[in-house]
Amino acid sequence: MPVGFTNSGIDARSLKHFRVTVDMSGYMTEESTRGGAVSPNGNFPTTDKYFYSTNLTGGKSTTRATTDALALRRERGLMRFEQVVKNLQLNSNCEILDIELVEANGDAQATNLQFTVAYEDTDSIDLTTTSIDGSTALNTLALRIKELVAQGINCGTAISNDSTVASGTITELRSVFRPATTDTVVTSVTAQAPTDSGEIFDSITVAQITTTKLVSGEDS
Repeated sequence: MPVGFTNSGIDARSLKHFRVTVDMSGYMTEESTRGGAVSPNGNFPTTDKYFYSTNLTGGKSTTRATTDALALRRERGLMRFEQVVKNLQLNSNCEILDIELVEANGDAQATNLQFTVAYEDTDSIDLTTTSIDGSTALNTLALRIKELVAQGINCGTAISNDSTVASGTITELRSVFRPATTDTVVTSVTAQAPTDSGEIFDSITVAQITTTKLVSGEDS
């Protein structure tokens, strides 16, 4: 059955939008399985797409990572972002919009990530679970989205009640750029949580955007 209606003459559902902010300033920067933070940008930038935004006013960089270790660190950040997107779609399809992330180049690790997640069908999202402390009910969409993002950053693993545990691990075959030989190889890459569970959860803020409007493309 329909989940929304409009009297504008357009047969469309109204999306619900939520702004997600991740403060990554406390995430590990080491060139190991826990570095790389969370980033949608991998090691193959172009001027038209997938470039590194050096500022939020149009600055671009296509300078890749300069060492194999830093290239792997960037790949791990991309793996965590992909896991976040997977998690957000566990119960309902979503759109990821308006990503804001400042990275000077391929060597850089960003300290702040913002994006908007839009859901058409929110009735399918499970609001019956509890959060990491075992007692907080995730009975609002914002709280549930925060938990899903946290689990994604924790490499797809449920957040532990023990806030000192960094338990998440992803291991995948990835196409990895190697600066040392300027070639690309398919190799197994492992990413772990970039900090402990409690720090990940506390780094995330989610707020519903209530000022969006459905805009008609018709002359009327």
